[in-house]
Amino acid sequence: MQPHQRDVTHLLAAAVQACHDMVPPDPVEPLLKQLVNQFVHDRACTEVIVVGLNVVRGIHLGRELSSEVKVQKEATMVEPIQQMRCLEGTV
Repeated sequence: MQPHQRDVTHLLAAAVQACHDMVPPDPVEPLLKQLVNQFVHDRACTEVIVVGLNVVRGIHLGRELSSEVKVQKEATMVEPIQQMRCLEGTV
């Protein structure tokens, strides 16, 4: 999945809708990594970063993070986003 792909917003919307609390974390983790790697990085334009962050947020809101293991795993993936945000100041 690339930001310049045709109909990428439709694919991202479907991904958010497909991720709910009944989906195990194993298939969601690669999706989140791909989103962060392709959409949320220092060379991406602001619009692409905003879309990427909103999709990551939507996936997290759609899933209940009930176990401590899930929270720790997903927190390690969000850490690079937070570091980049601190460096750039506004995103």
